[in-house]
Amino acid sequence: MEQSGKNLKESVLNRIRQSNEFPVMSETVNVINSYDAQLDSSLSDFANLVLKDYALTTKILRLVNTVYFSQFGEVTTISRAIILLGFENIRNIAMTLMLFEHFNKSKSHDLLETIMQSFYSGLLAKKIASDMNIPDAEEAFISSLFHKFGRVMAAFYLPDKLVEIARMEDKWKSNEDVASVSVMGATFEDIGMTIAGEWNFPKQVIHNMRSMRGSEKGMMSDPLYGVTVLANEIARLVYMGRDEKEVGSRIAELSSRVKGGLTITQEKLKEYMAGSVRELADFMNSINMDSGRSIFVKRAAVWPAQETVAVTVNESDEHPAFASGAISTIDSMIIPEESETPENIFTKGIQDMNSAILSGFSLNDMFKILLETMYRGMQLSGHSRTLFFIKDANSSLMSIRYGFGGMVDEAREWFRIPVGSFDDIFNTAISKQTDFVIKDILAVDIKSMLPQWYMQHIDFPIFVIVLPIVVNKKPLGLFYLEGEKDSFSKLTASQLNYLKIMRDQAVLAIKQKHGL
Repeated sequence: MEQSGKNLKESVLNRIRQSNEFPVMSETVNVINSYDAQLDSSLSDFANLVLKDYALTTKILRLVNTVYFSQFGEVTTISRAIILLGFENIRNIAMTLMLFEHFNKSKSHDLLETIMQSFYSGLLAKKIASDMNIPDAEEAFISSLFHKFGRVMAAFYLPDKLVEIARMEDKWKSNEDVASVSVMGATFEDIGMTIAGEWNFPKQVIHNMRSMRGSEKGMMSDPLYGVTVLANEIARLVYMGRDEKEVGSRIAELSSRVKGGLTITQEKLKEYMAGSVRELADFMNSINMDSGRSIFVKRAAVWPAQETVAVTVNESDEHPAFASGAISTIDSMIIPEESETPENIFTKGIQDMNSAILSGFSLNDMFKILLETMYRGMQLSGHSRTLFFIKDANSSLMSIRYGFGGMVDEAREWFRIPVGSFDDIFNTAISKQTDFVIKDILAVDIKSMLPQWYMQHIDFPIFVIVLPIVVNKKPLGLFYLEGEKDSFSKLTASQLNYLKIMRDQAVLAIKQKHGL
């Protein structure tokens, strides 16, 4: 019997693994979770990963400019978002967007409700953790968000199993765990923890996917786990339509079982719950997920029954608007978005640079903002990359410090520029303090200006732009941009001029930073 259960579980897991969507999801989430926030280069690499996905970049920038993050002012680059909000915060946002945008394709009612509850739980957990001065409030958010990860996966990949489990629960009056083991050979928790492990989720997040059994006795020794359980339990009770008295009783019970205690006033908790449902609707609107179809959002917005929370959701023909009258459609409130033209991107990037200079940011931070603006402002499709080189202090080489675009890691292995009395394109640009544009790197008449070590890595026609950084006649670095040759004709004089302006901004920042 035990072996039969194991076989059933493995069969269910293989259905998920063999899904068309699974390999892409697994690879992306695994890469995101593998970055080390302590390494400066990792932040640049992570920003590059996000920037390769234009839709994801747009959604993150929209989200970080919502009311939730309004204290930072307008954020127009992923690099600045990381600087302001922190690596963990942006990583959590990116992973959440990638997963939920992916799952948004599904029309499953179970999936929608589980996702709505999960995100609400994450927002609520973060507020509670911050109020209780529990370290790692961001971890409380992500742990609570993915507490029901197994159910989310099952709702997306195995909707037929969810129907079967629900039928068994109703027929035999069994609980969800018993029914899911009978149908899938494993609980939702087991499914979620297994897949999360394969996707390289943080160990603490996987650990906090554990459900608290009703039969468990004693204290929860980890406050972070206690907050995770509490936030998810509140979401569950709200979804079930439980009244304020029952919710309060359950909160008191769970709080008393957390080691050290979770003391939070009822009024403060109600304030957090109201704030969480507002932020939930804001987030879902930002990714075009129709939260108006969700029973949970409707109930959360009017909990407790005598109060209402003003949120903005999509309406649909099948699901009328909230009876409270506190809700409007998105169409009635939406503000037309400013298009992401090269001019807008460059203008905002220059504003970010000026803000960085005035705020005393490090040069490294400013160069990330500048390079990202160049990359996005050029709006190149296909093969393209933008690199920032800096001269090594102890050698005559320039090496890549930051890069955006394709194959940046590979370029770091070979792309090092010897600086000296050479007559190649790079040293000529440096010595003459002149910007160069090469429309076709394989053109016969310019081959003599290209070093052999460089040409052996170029196997198709590209255009190249080189902008040196020279301060007081000392070569400090350069910007290098490349793209497919045919895309050069799409560039405008305005875009090229903005590149010069951005380079001049870099020189100005260096001079101001060093009092030159």
